[in-house]
Amino acid sequence: MSLDNVFKGWRQFLNEEEELTEGSEEWIARAENFIADNPDPADYPFNDMFDGKFRQVVPMGGDKMALHVGTGLRKEDYRIVAKPETKTITRTGEGGVKTDEEVTRNALFTEKDTVIPKGPKAGETRTTTQKLGRTIRKEFGANSKEYQWWEKNQTFYGEDDNYTALTNLPEYSIVVSRHPIDVMRMSDFSWAGITSCHREGGEYQKCVPGEVAGQGGVAYVVKTEDLEDVGDLQGEEVFADPDRDIDGIAPIARHRLRRFDNDQDKDATGVEGYSLLVPDMVTYGKKVRKFYDALRDWSYESQVGKAFEAGVRPKLSNFVSRGGTYFDGSSRPGSMFNEFFQLEGDDQYNPNARMPHQREDDEVDFVADTTDELREMEQGVEENNQWAQQYLEHGHAGAEVIEYDEGQFYVTFSAAMEFEFDNIPYDPSFKDYRSRGFLEQAIEEVGLADYPSLEDVTVTFYPNHGQQVSEQELKVDPDNPILGRVDVGIVFSSENYQPTVDGFEEFVRDIGSEYDSEYKNIKNQIYTKMIEEEAFPERPFDTLKRMIEDGDLPEFKHFEVHPEDGPDEIEFRMKKNEISKNVIGKYNPEWLNPTMQKLWKSLDSRMFGFTKQAHIDASTAGSAEIADLEGNPMTPEEAAASGARIARTSMPTGLEGQSYHAQPSEVAKLLLRRMKLDRGKDLRKIPLSYIWGSASGGGSLSESDEYTKLVRQQLTAFNQKAKEFAAKQLDLPFADKGDQRDLSFMDKYTHDEDDVVDDLDFTALGFTAQFGQGRYFAANKKAPNMSNIYGAFNMKFDGGMTEEEGKAAIAFMKYVDDQAYQVSEVMQEVMMRGIQQFQMDTIEKIRNRWTKVKEEIESVLPGDSVPLPFGHMQAHHVRDLSDEETEMAGKARAGGSGEPQPARGLRGVVRDPVPAGAPIARNAAGERVHENIVNKVMKRLGTKSPLIREALFKTLEKKQLVQEIDDQYELLLYAIPVRISIAKSLGGDKTQTFNEIRGIEGCTVVRDIQGTAREDDKNYYSTVVIKFELLSGKGPMDYKAKELIPGLKQVKGLIVYNIGDIEQVKM
Repeated sequence: MSLDNVFKGWRQFLNEEEELTEGSEEWIARAENFIADNPDPADYPFNDMFDGKFRQVVPMGGDKMALHVGTGLRKEDYRIVAKPETKTITRTGEGGVKTDEEVTRNALFTEKDTVIPKGPKAGETRTTTQKLGRTIRKEFGANSKEYQWWEKNQTFYGEDDNYTALTNLPEYSIVVSRHPIDVMRMSDFSWAGITSCHREGGEYQKCVPGEVAGQGGVAYVVKTEDLEDVGDLQGEEVFADPDRDIDGIAPIARHRLRRFDNDQDKDATGVEGYSLLVPDMVTYGKKVRKFYDALRDWSYESQVGKAFEAGVRPKLSNFVSRGGTYFDGSSRPGSMFNEFFQLEGDDQYNPNARMPHQREDDEVDFVADTTDELREMEQGVEENNQWAQQYLEHGHAGAEVIEYDEGQFYVTFSAAMEFEFDNIPYDPSFKDYRSRGFLEQAIEEVGLADYPSLEDVTVTFYPNHGQQVSEQELKVDPDNPILGRVDVGIVFSSENYQPTVDGFEEFVRDIGSEYDSEYKNIKNQIYTKMIEEEAFPERPFDTLKRMIEDGDLPEFKHFEVHPEDGPDEIEFRMKKNEISKNVIGKYNPEWLNPTMQKLWKSLDSRMFGFTKQAHIDASTAGSAEIADLEGNPMTPEEAAASGARIARTSMPTGLEGQSYHAQPSEVAKLLLRRMKLDRGKDLRKIPLSYIWGSASGGGSLSESDEYTKLVRQQLTAFNQKAKEFAAKQLDLPFADKGDQRDLSFMDKYTHDEDDVVDDLDFTALGFTAQFGQGRYFAANKKAPNMSNIYGAFNMKFDGGMTEEEGKAAIAFMKYVDDQAYQVSEVMQEVMMRGIQQFQMDTIEKIRNRWTKVKEEIESVLPGDSVPLPFGHMQAHHVRDLSDEETEMAGKARAGGSGEPQPARGLRGVVRDPVPAGAPIARNAAGERVHENIVNKVMKRLGTKSPLIREALFKTLEKKQLVQEIDDQYELLLYAIPVRISIAKSLGGDKTQTFNEIRGIEGCTVVRDIQGTAREDDKNYYSTVVIKFELLSGKGPMDYKAKELIPGLKQVKGLIVYNIGDIEQVKM
C-alpha cells in the first residue's frame, strides 16, 4: 500500500465532523478508522528502524534482543537455567597463530513445568528440559530474527554470567511506537502524570493529527516487568485508558520522535533524499534517568550508515520538518540536531534554528472544519514568513491567507529583489517613460535565471546629495555629469506555484537558489546589459580585462591570470609548478591513533582475557597429576609454573571482541565512540579540512574562510609595504600618467558592500589562502606517515573596482609577486599553529573524558577475575610481555617449551604396536582400560574436557605398552635436519606449523637449529631438527619416503628446500 493511500485515509479521518470532548471515544475512533484502512506497518516511514512493526522495545541497559527473547519465553512459562560445561576451543592470536584453550562455558537450557492431564500420574507436575536454542527456534521460528540472533550470539551468552541478560530484567524499558493510536494519545495520560498542550482540547491539539499524518513517532518509558502482561505488542492498543475501560501498560514518561525530510542530499546508500527520526529534548511525566540518552542512542544507531554516514554533519537548511508544527522553546530543530549528532563548539547548529514545515497535499486538504483549516494555514504561513526572512539575504518575500469564498482559503505570496548601482552618470532614459520601459524590457529579456520568471522590472535614478534633475531635462552635459544611484528592481511571478503553504516554500527556495545565491553574478549581468544599451558607462574592470586579453599586462613569476572564470571576474592564481615548490609544512592525518593505542593499552589487561584463582589451582593440580601418571613427578614449583601457564581464560564483555593487539584504526574507532568524539567527524584519519572547516577550492586544493582570515591578519605589516610600493609604481592607461604618483590608496571610495576592492588590503583584493596535502607518506622514524602540505594563494577582482583601484591593484600584484616567499612564510606559521592548537584541544577533550570512560569499560570485570599470571601461554594476547616472558615465548615458538622440563623419555621394550584404526581396548565390562583411573583424575581436576580425557587414556596406554616387555622389539629414536620456509600469510607462525609437523605419525620433536632462524615480511626461514620414533625392524629411510616427506607436503604454507642425513640418537 502506498503512502498516497495512507494520506488519503488520513484526509478522511481529518474530515470527520463529530464534536470532540476530552478523552472521548470519538477522538480515538478516528485513529481506529485510520489504522483500519491502513493496517500494514510496511506502508509507514522508518520501516527498517521498527523491523517492519509498529512498536519496538528498547531496554534501558542490556541487549535489546536479549530482553525481547527473555521476556517472550517467560511469558510462555519457561525458566532459563545454566549448566557449566568444559570444552576446548581454538583462538586465533597475533600473527594468525591458532592455539587450543580449555574453557568452561554455560550450557543454557529452558525448563517448563506442565501438569500431567491423565493416566496414573495425572495431576503430577512434570518438568521438561531442552536446550535454549531449540526452545527459541520452537517459539519464534527457525527463520526468525530471534533465532538468527541466538545462532550468532550463543557463545557470548554462555560465558561467565552473561546469560543473566536473559533472566534479569532492567527496571525500565522504552516502547518506541509509530502506531497512530499511540501517537494520538501522546498527552492522554493525565492519570499517569503525562499531559501537555497537545492533549485533546489543549491549545495545540491540532498538532496531534499533523504528527500522526506526518508519520512521526513517540517513545514511552514503562516498567519492564509490565511488558510480560502484554499479550501482543503489535496489537491495536497496549497502553491503558481508564476513561475507555482499556487495560494495558501504564506509561511513566514520554518523548516525541520528530520527523525531518531531506530531499536535497543522498542517503548513506547513495539514494536521493532521506528522512530522519530525531528525539525531541523535553520529557513529559516522571524524570527517568538516562531516558533521553537511551532513546537517542537507539535512534542514532538505527539510522547511521543507512540514512546518513558516520562522521557527516548534514546541512540543516536542507531539511523540512514534518508532522505537527509546534516545537517547545527548549527543543528547536537546531538544538535537537546538536544533541542527536553530538556536535560541539563551532560544529554546532544555531540552537534556535528552524526550518520550513511541510505537509503532503492530502494532509492540508481540509474541507469540513474551516476553523482548523484557517488556523493551520495561518500558522504555516507565519512560520514560513519567518523562515523566508532568514533564508533570503538580498530579497524579501511574504505570504498571507486569503478567503476566496465562504469557508474556502488559499495562500497568496510575492517576492522582489533590488540591485543598486552607485555613481552612475545621469542618462535621459532614466526619466523618459518610453526609454525607461525599453531598458526594463531589455533587462527582462536577459534571462537572469530559469525560474521563477519575472513579473515586473523597474529602473529608478536617485541623484547624489546636492544634485537635482529637472523633470523636463532630457539632455546631459558629458563634461559635467550628474551622478547618482540607479536602482533596478525585479518582481517575481508566482503564477507557476500552488497557492499553498508548500507552494510558498518552493517559491522562496527557487528564488534563493537561482537569484539570491547568485546575486553578485546577476548584478553584473544587469550592468553589462545596461552598458550594451549605452545607459551605463564602461567600467575600469572592463579596461583591465581588455589589457589582459591584448597581452598588455606585465608577466608574473608566480601567478597566471584566468579572465575566463566569469564575465565579471578576474582571478590571479599561483602557477601549478610554483605550488609544487611551496611546501608549508608536514602532517600525518593518523596522528591521533597512537594516542588511542596508548589509552587502549592502559586498560586493565583483564579486559582482553583473565583467569581466576580457582582455575590456576585446578591447572596446577592437573599438571602434577599428569606428571605423576607419566612417571615424572613435578616439584611444587614446577607444577605451579605449569599451572600458571595453562590456566583457562575467559573474556569479559564490552570491547566488541577486540584484542589487545587490535588494529590502531579499530581501536581509535571504538574508543572515540565510547568518548562520544566521533559525532560529525571520523577522527581516525583527520584531514586538514577537519581542522580548518574547509570547502573544496578546485583540484587538490582546499579553501577555508578561517585559514584565509588568520593569514590575512598576519599580513598587516607586509600589506602596508605593498601599498607603499603600489603608490609609486606601474603606469596604466587609465588616466593621465602625471596623476598616478599622487594617488592615495587608502582613500575611501563610494561603493556598495559587494564590491571587492575598497581599501587595497588583502581582504579587499579577494585574497584567498589555499592548501593541499600530498598523497605520498614517508614511513621513517623522523617523520612517520608524514606528507607535505602545499600552500597557494589567489587574488580576485570583479567589476566593482574604480579606476584608481585598478591602477593600484596591478602594482600591488607585482609587489606580491616579487615577495611571494613572505606570504608563504606567514601561511606556514598559521598552518602549523592551527594544527597544533587543534591537536591540543582534541587531547584536552580526551583527557577530560577518558577517566570516566575507562571506569565504564572496566566495570564489567567479574570480582573474582585475576590477570593472567607470568608465563601464561595467552599472556601475549592481553598485554606487552616482559623481557623474560618474551624470551620464554620465543623459545616456545621455536618449538621448545620455553621452560625447563624434567626428562620424559621412554625406555624399554614394547609389544607389537596397535594398528591405526584398531578397536579401543576394553575390559570384560565393556569399559575402556584405565577407565576408573581416568575418571578419578578428571574428578580431582574438576574438568569434563574430552581432550584431557583422551590425553589421559593415551598416556596410560602408552605407559602400559612400554612396561609390557617383549624382547623382539625396541623403540629407536632418529633425527634428521630439514631446511624449510614458512609463509606467514598461509602457515601462521612457527608454533602452529611446528605443531602440524609433530602431527605426522612418529614425529616427536621439531625445533630450530641455533643460529639458522631468520624472517622477513613474508616468510620464516630456518633449518630444523625433526626427531621421530620407530620400532626396531622398521627402516628410517622407508619412514622418510612413506611417512615424513608426504606428511611435510600436507603442511600448509611449508616449503622444504633440503633434507639432510638421518642419524640415530639416544632415547
